[in-house]
Amino acid sequence: KNCRVWRIKPKSDCSTDSTVVTELVTANRTITIDHQQYTIDTEALLMGHEDMVLSGKFLGRHHIITSSADRTVMKWAEAEEAWQSVMQVGDVTGIGAAGNGDLYDVDVLPDNSIVAHNTNGTIVVWQEPALQPLVLVSGHFGEVTDLAFDRVHGDYLLTCSADRTTRAWYLPDDG
Repeated sequence: KNCRVWRIKPKSDCSTDSTVVTELVTANRTITIDHQQYTIDTEALLMGHEDMVLSGKFLGRHHIITSSADRTVMKWAEAEEAWQSVMQVGDVTGIGAAGNGDLYDVDVLPDNSIVAHNTNGTIVVWQEPALQPLVLVSGHFGEVTDLAFDRVHGDYLLTCSADRTTRAWYLPDDG
């Protein structure tokens, strides 16, 4: 139901011989990597989903997007040292059987459309400003397990599925 944002910052030099993570002390949240100590502190606890958070991504320094088993996607913004929900879309169960299933991986396209996939092989796209489900595409026979967007040209979306297929979806500019 929650997403925790951590702040990791250098603490001080230390004298260990290892070049990998050698120490993780949860009581004071300190780790050592390559002779450098880092402190780990909770920056924020994002609360708003009604079920387990399944995916999260940073959108620049001050925005985060999360998807959840509650079938929603939320966008969060940092303002004056606090994180707030600034947008929520989802619960696509009202648009037919293609919309049923937890929303797993989520991403944002260059035109600020939001894309997520669910457990039944459906890809859902919401386009600003209305943020209504714009496209429901399916083509996999199993659960969609990952998605990636073409960040160079913005024309393709790749999806991978438990049915052992990868599909490239062409997304023309004219919709």
